[in-house]
Amino acid sequence: MTSSPSSAQPSSPELNKIPVEVAAAAWKPLLLRGAVALIFGLVTVFWTTPQLTAASFLLGAVMVVGGKSLFDFGSIPGAPEPMRRALGIGAMVSILAGLSVLPFQSEVMIAWMGGAGLALAGVCEVWAWAVGRKSFVPARELLIPGVVTAGAGVAMMIGNQLDLHGLLGIAGGGHIIVAVFTLIAALTYRFDAK
Repeated sequence: MTSSPSSAQPSSPELNKIPVEVAAAAWKPLLLRGAVALIFGLVTVFWTTPQLTAASFLLGAVMVVGGKSLFDFGSIPGAPEPMRRALGIGAMVSILAGLSVLPFQSEVMIAWMGGAGLALAGVCEVWAWAVGRKSFVPARELLIPGVVTAGAGVAMMIGNQLDLHGLLGIAGGGHIIVAVFTLIAALTYRFDAK
C-alpha cells in the first residue's frame, strides 16, 4: 500500500525553518554561554599557577552562568515542555554545584562537586536534545555541548587525584569545545534573526 502525497512528511528545508522570534531568543543564551566558556577555557590554558580560592570562584562562576544560560535557552518561545523541564533541571544542578564549589575550597571538592555538576548538567542537555530535536530546531544545538560537558565532568571525577592545574585543564578544555559550538550557533541564530 502506498502513502498518499498528503501523508508524506514535510521536506527537510521545512523542518529547518526557524521563526525570527525563536532565532532572536535563541542567540542570546548561546552567546552568553559561549563567551563565558571561552573566557574560562582560555584562562585555564594560560594560568600556569592557579590559586585554589580563585580557581574555586572561577569554576563556580562559570557553572552558575552556564546554568542560567541553560535555563534561558529552555525558555525560548515554542520550546517543548519536556525540553524545558530537562534544561530546568540541568540549570538547577549546574547552579547548585557551582555554588557548592565555593565554600569548600579544596581540589577534591572541585573534582567531585564540580565534576558531578558538569556531568549531570551535560546529561540533562543531552536529554533535552533527545526530547526536543525532532520538533524544535534549536534543540539540536544541545547534543555536542551536552556530551562534552558531561565528558569533562566525568573526567574530572576520574582524575580526582590530579593537581589543581590538571583539573582546571580538563574543565577548561571541555569549555573551549563547548564555546566553539555555542558561539557558532549563536552567530548563526543572530544572523537568522536579522
